[in-house]
Parts: sequence; structure tokens; C-alpha cells
Amino acid sequence: MASEPEMSDERDEDGLLRRVRAGDEAAWRTLYGRYRGPLFRFALGMSGSVGGAEDVAQDVFMSLVRNLDRIDPDRGTLGAYLYGATRMRVWRENDRRRSVPLEDAPERSSGARPDDALLAAERVGRLREQLLALEAPFREALVLCDLEEMSYVDAARCC
Repeated sequence: MASEPEMSDERDEDGLLRRVRAGDEAAWRTLYGRYRGPLFRFALGMSGSVGGAEDVAQDVFMSLVRNLDRIDPDRGTLGAYLYGATRMRVWRENDRRRSVPLEDAPERSSGARPDDALLAAERVGRLREQLLALEAPFREALVLCDLEEMSYVDAARCC
């Protein structure tokens, strides 16, 4: 089950952002730990590329470091900023490549028969193909709400 970033407690986010701006390394680790996985999964769901999703997530965090002073909590939550930045970078990469390769993410083996793992990987591949065939707004909604288990309100704030 995916854990949702704590987007409802905006004061916690504001305080965390202030601490990061002040150079608090523990606050940075908290922020990174809170958002790294969800942003990667969002980028993966939108792009279908493990390597591309890793690059996008890293770029988003690097951009955050460079633009810490530009983030205005009055304009929205930190989570919304990060998901929005992830979304824009995935779109930019998709436009640049025009076709995004589907890569199979490593699947966990349940100790079952080898053909079960092959069938599961095949199903995951077909699911990714179908997800990538959706128009971006529908794909975003599915990834955020169904795969990341984000509330509709929080997903709307992000995109």
C-alpha cells in the first residue's frame, strides 16, 4: 500500500520548508524521504520508464534546491509544487522523445512457479501499455488516486 505524503498538514510543510531553507539537514532528509518514493512512482506511472522516472525525480529535487527561495506557501502546498514540477518534467521528456520506451520494473518473486512470474510480468506490461495509452489528464488521475492512493482533493491540488 502506497503511503500518501502528508499534504493535509500545511503548517508542518511550511515549517519543514523553513527549516530546509535555513540549512537544516535533518529537515532535508525528512522532505526527501517523504516525497522521493511518491514522486518516482508518479513519474513512472506517467512515463512508463524506470530510468526516466529516476531522472525526473532527481531533477525535481535538484530544482527544489536551486529554487527554495522562490517557493511561496501562499500559492499552494510544497507537495503540490513537487507533483506539478514532476508532471511538467515528464511532459517535457515525453515531448522530447515522442515515444517513451516501456521498461519492466523489477518484480518481486513470490516463490511461485517461474511461469507465474512470467505471466505476472506480462500482465504488468500490458497494464503499463494501457495506462500510457490514456490521455495525460486521465493517466495522472489514475496514477495519483488509484496507484498512489491520494485523495481526489490532494490530487487536484497537484495537477
